[in-house]
Amino acid sequence: MSNVHKTTTSILAKVDSINFITMSPVFLDSLAVNFTEEGLERIMTLWIYSRWKLVCELMPALEKAVSLGQPATVYNVLVGAEISGPVDFENLGFGKKPTGMEERRTSAPSYTNMIMKHLAKEHPQISWVHAMPGFVNTGIFDNVKDSWLFWIFSSIVAFLGKFFGNSPEDSGEYMTYAMLQATPKETGLQFVTQNGDEAKVQPKFDFTRAEGEKVWEHFVEAALHKLFVIVPPLNACPTAAILRLYLLVLVSTR
Repeated sequence: MSNVHKTTTSILAKVDSINFITMSPVFLDSLAVNFTEEGLERIMTLWIYSRWKLVCELMPALEKAVSLGQPATVYNVLVGAEISGPVDFENLGFGKKPTGMEERRTSAPSYTNMIMKHLAKEHPQISWVHAMPGFVNTGIFDNVKDSWLFWIFSSIVAFLGKFFGNSPEDSGEYMTYAMLQATPKETGLQFVTQNGDEAKVQPKFDFTRAEGEKVWEHFVEAALHKLFVIVPPLNACPTAAILRLYLLVLVSTR
C-alpha cells in the first residue's frame, strides 16, 4: 500500500490529467488467509484496497481531463457482474475471524461494486466500468503450493485453458475495445462481458445504500486514512522494539 502512494505521487508529479486507468492485478500463492506486512488481508489488499487507493489518489488528474472536455474512464477488470456473493458486514476485511477462499473470492466483487457505485455517484462525469475477463489462460494458479487437491484442479484448468480459454492477448483486445467505447452513464457503474459487450445481467446481490456506505467507510479507514509502514521484527536491531512502539502509536493516531 505504501508503494501505491509512491506510485501515485510519482505520476502526479509528471502529468496533470489522466484519461484512462485500467486495473487488473490478481495473484494467488495460498488458499489460506494471509496478511501483508502492513496488516491487511492479502486478497483484499490486491483486489480492493490497492486498486481504489490508486484511483482515489489519482482522482485530481481524472477530474482535470473532464474539465478539458476529454474522456476519463476507470476500467476495473475483476469478475464484472457474473460473480458476486454476500458480505459479512461484521467481518469487513476478513480480519476478525477465519474465512474460506470461496467467501473471499465471491465477496470481493461485491466490495468492488459498492465502492465503484459510491465513486460513480460522487464523480458522474467519469466512466466507471467493471469488466469480466472470462476464462483467460494466465496461469493464475501456478503459484498455489499449499494444497495438492488445488494443484490437481489448477493443472486441469491450465490444460483446458489452452483449448477453451482466451489468450491474454485476445482478452486484452476485448478489454481495450470496451474501455475506449465507455461513456458516462446515468446508472453510474457499468458492467462489461469478456467479449467487451455491455453485460445483460446484473450482480446477484443488490446491497442497500447503507450497506454500500459501510463498505466505503471501511475502505477509507483501511486504505486511505492510514499511514502505512513496514515494522521491523523485534530482533532486527537493539532499537527495534522502541521503533515498533513509536510507529504503532503514530499509525493509531492518524
